Amino acid sequence: MELKYLLGEKGEAAFHNTIGCVHPLIHAARSKNSIHADLVLNSCVIACNVTQEIGNINYPPIAYGLCRCVLEIAAGTIQLAKNEDEVEKFMLFGKWRQREIAKSFDPPPFPQPPDHTAVGQFFREHLTNPKKPLAHPAWHGLTQNELLGDAGENAKSLKNNSSAFVHGDALISIAAMAYSSEQGWRLNLFQPMPLNPRVPVEMAISICADLLSAVNDILQLGCDDVMRRLGENKRALGLTEDV
Repeated sequence: MELKYLLGEKGEAAFHNTIGCVHPLIHAARSKNSIHADLVLNSCVIACNVTQEIGNINYPPIAYGLCRCVLEIAAGTIQLAKNEDEVEKFMLFGKWRQREIAKSFDPPPFPQPPDHTAVGQFFREHLTNPKKPLAHPAWHGLTQNELLGDAGENAKSLKNNSSAFVHGDALISIAAMAYSSEQGWRLNLFQPMPLNPRVPVEMAISICADLLSAVNDILQLGCDDVMRRLGENKRALGLTEDV
């Protein structure tokens, strides 16, 4: 399904423009000659890439679920941007997770990432959140709700709603049904749900635009033109009440 069909011509242009806004920020970050700024902007690139993929998904529930990924990447990026002293911990955590993920590959990647078992043990001992002792440790040591605390007023609602699709039970149940105003809920095995496919794409773009604006402010990159473009993109998508 083409983005032009989902978003209209202005929306399609705004979508690509939002993704493109990350490049001037990367150049500005590199001019600071800071590994902290580079890592923050690398995370923004990942958020933009996931957002771009959401725009290619025809099945709205799956696209909606991926909005949670964008939201959590954005929240983690803002957390890193605000805490430059956490860079070393952030990098160590990344090395450990890379090794853990590589273990599930068959055949294994070559060359294999170095063994960071000791680093993993450190995180399990020191970064397991006491409020959720069985949860996976995270480099920032926060619960999801704590991490999302600064991610916008709609962050918690988006997380809860998209989680229903991510965890599968609700998706399995709801995918077997279809709703129409004339007939209500009816059995509809293996058919796409009749939802407005614009919603998840717009949500992901909105999260991404807010992320880029926040990072520009926190790192003081001074990309005023980029921020102006992001505002125009959100207006084109109907994501702001400003005219």
